[in-house]
Amino acid sequence: RRDLTNSIREKLEATAFGTEAAGDAPAGLLGTVKYTGVDDHVGIVKMIRDVKQANALKGGGFVTNAEGEAKLITTPIDAANPYGFLSTGEKILNYPLEVSEGVANVGDEAGAIFANWSDFVVLQWGALNITVDNITQAREGVVRFIINSFWDYGFRRDESFVTASIPL
Repeated sequence: RRDLTNSIREKLEATAFGTEAAGDAPAGLLGTVKYTGVDDHVGIVKMIRDVKQANALKGGGFVTNAEGEAKLITTPIDAANPYGFLSTGEKILNYPLEVSEGVANVGDEAGAIFANWSDFVVLQWGALNITVDNITQAREGVVRFIINSFWDYGFRRDESFVTASIPL
């Protein structure tokens, strides 16, 4: 059950934090990127500012992938003072930083999202439809699980999130 749950979670993250629509899946949040090349303090502050100016920041946090996190924790806030970095690995400017390999790269850059995540809504319709297929590949000793489920996601307010890319 845990493996099934993790597989569904990983697929949802990859779809929501992806770049484009595929089949019946909706376009990912990184399908349009507002800020490109965010690899300095000013770019990160602009992301936070945009959500604050829309009066949409009630909490909030960042999400990126492992490559984006590595770049942020090794980039100094100020080139003249190499002792402070853009991220501690857990936070960026006191906002939580989460890492998910579901976050797509945008071209050659790591995707990043800053959002009021309480405005992010994930919906599921109906139950999981699980078919155990022990016939079509029985000769190879393989049992397939075919899982259908219906999901959607979105924001209560579009202003609650800002997308960016981080040069690697």
